[in-house]
Amino acid sequence: MAQEASGTFRALFPPPRFLKMPTAGIDMSTSGVKFVVLNRSVAGVIIESFGTYRFKKGVIVDGDLVERSVIQSVLQKIKKSHGVHFASVALPEQKSYLFQTQVPYTKDDNIIRASVAGKITEKVPLPIHEAAFDTGRLFREKNIQHVAGVAYARRVVAEYTDAVSASDIITRSMESEMHALPRALLPTGESVTCMIVDYGKTTTKIMIIQNGKHPLFSTTLDIGGHALTVAVQKFYGVTEEEADVIKREKGILLEEGNVGYLSSVLTTLSGFRDEVSKRFEYWQDRARKEKSVKPIEMIILAGGNGSLRGLPEYLMASVGVPVRTGNPFVNLAPFNEVVPPIEYEQSLSYSVAMGLALREYIND
Repeated sequence: MAQEASGTFRALFPPPRFLKMPTAGIDMSTSGVKFVVLNRSVAGVIIESFGTYRFKKGVIVDGDLVERSVIQSVLQKIKKSHGVHFASVALPEQKSYLFQTQVPYTKDDNIIRASVAGKITEKVPLPIHEAAFDTGRLFREKNIQHVAGVAYARRVVAEYTDAVSASDIITRSMESEMHALPRALLPTGESVTCMIVDYGKTTTKIMIIQNGKHPLFSTTLDIGGHALTVAVQKFYGVTEEEADVIKREKGILLEEGNVGYLSSVLTTLSGFRDEVSKRFEYWQDRARKEKSVKPIEMIILAGGNGSLRGLPEYLMASVGVPVRTGNPFVNLAPFNEVVPPIEYEQSLSYSVAMGLALREYIND
């Protein structure tokens, strides 16, 4: 029988009640490991520590942990250097299977999950005994309950669990990064249907979140902000580090003496815009045809390149809905009480790790 979890998939490994120590969110990806440790203060939730450990190419490939010894070494450094003993861990979007289905309505969540279990092989390409899944209620239609779900091969869950356990870090919970991101970027209780564009160094993850918490669509594109850095390098004939600084300072704003630079950068960026627009139009078309699908109301930018100056306006011209840069501090202590130790631009790359750690403080 498929492994079932309560609430959302992240509860597959629910924390023991006695564990009240600060918890880290650990986000393992192709480029490395990012972690954030949160704790509660009088002012609210605060960041205790954070950090990034970079990988060489090939350590994690398409969500597979290829070089386990390297990953274990990094996790052990995080434990030793930053006192991380407990962690919520992200499962990779690339290995997930999102699905929607309908089952007979009941108030009992256990019966809902049992009904979904009986249909899981119709929805994901996994034998029932190899599937770990979770569900969330979308809406009720008379005696029918519409349900959204996410599934993983149990092999993938075990792979990530073993990697963390081998470093002597206790896993408090595991969840899809698609659940972690909206928790970090949306104010608690906000039920907007949005597209989150996680614009990283080498890849871009596009997710559509309905009602503020249900991921209904996701994809990973082999397009990242490093291509922009390379374009800046070529235009100015500078090093990669210098090009990164120029990219952050200039963005894609039309300013005096900026025309040549802007032309070279936008040639590269147009491919990114077109891919985002394509997914946006696909979803809006679905929303016009399917009752269970709500249209995208806004786009939120995250990731290490999500704060590129001028990017919200550039995308907004193509999609016609508000586009804003995410705020990973939105559910932390107010700025007038505690200033976060992470610079805002840098914080966007920690959105997944932040959302993972916030699960201990936000009841969703």
